[in-house]
Amino acid sequence: MSGDEQAANAAESAALGDTLQQLGEGARASAHASLAALLALRRLLAADLALAWAALGHGLVFAGLAIALGGAGWLLLMAALVAGLQQLGLSWLLALLVAATLSLAGTLAAAWAALRHFRHTHLQATRRQLAQWAQALPDALRNDDGPGAA
Repeated sequence: MSGDEQAANAAESAALGDTLQQLGEGARASAHASLAALLALRRLLAADLALAWAALGHGLVFAGLAIALGGAGWLLLMAALVAGLQQLGLSWLLALLVAATLSLAGTLAAAWAALRHFRHTHLQATRRQLAQWAQALPDALRNDDGPGAA
């Protein structure tokens, strides 16, 4: 090898070393940036959860207030209905039965709607997906009874 070739190889080695050093610095900077982003996301999640927890408490207070006021309003409405029916000539007993029947019909309709909506709490879509995934597993994994099976 001539002196020029050795100088060219030395220059290439130095350039390669510089490139590797720059790559390492870039990787470290990228890792630090990723870590900073994850920490910021963690702080955001913690703040968001704290806000959600506080909002849940306030929402429950206002829901309780709405239920109490709505119940009082319904009772007054039923009292007015009974008084109106009694003024129209119905007996007190019949007027109270009409109000009670109206309230029971509303209760049954609300209970039916609640039961219909509670079906969504059974996580049927998730169960179907898990069953599909279980069927896609190889037989060796699906039929494994675990350690200690005889």
